[in-house]
Amino acid sequence: MFQRVRIKASEVTNEDVVHQVSQIHQVHLPLIEEEYHITTMKSITIALFLAVAVAAVNAQLKTVIPIVQQDEVRDASGQFTLTYVSGDGTRLSETGKLVPNDEGDGHVLVKEGTYTFTAPEGKTYTVRYVADKNGFQPVGDHLPVAPVA
Repeated sequence: MFQRVRIKASEVTNEDVVHQVSQIHQVHLPLIEEEYHITTMKSITIALFLAVAVAAVNAQLKTVIPIVQQDEVRDASGQFTLTYVSGDGTRLSETGKLVPNDEGDGHVLVKEGTYTFTAPEGKTYTVRYVADKNGFQPVGDHLPVAPVA
């Protein structure tokens, strides 16, 4: 494929060197480019396969649960009442109002309500809660109770 030729430096012109280099590139570059394209094609094929696999798994995980009933009433003072029932039987009933903060220079939204849901094992749970300046405070028969200090 290649011949080794000894040439004295005095016999070689710049034009000869450029010609020899271009001949080498003509022999090697098509092989390198073909190998590069095959590697790139394999990488793209693997990436597309993984993208399709991930999309298929995500499509199976996303179950849309419709809201079958929803009522909401709000007034100008910030009070509201909200109830909804979803297609899986989850229910929420909540009221809220703005109350003055302790500093007297603003308001805090205070919410209280209940929500009921069915766990994957089929048991129904109800949570009653208050959310105010002290944070979210849930109460339910299934929730642990912190010991009194």
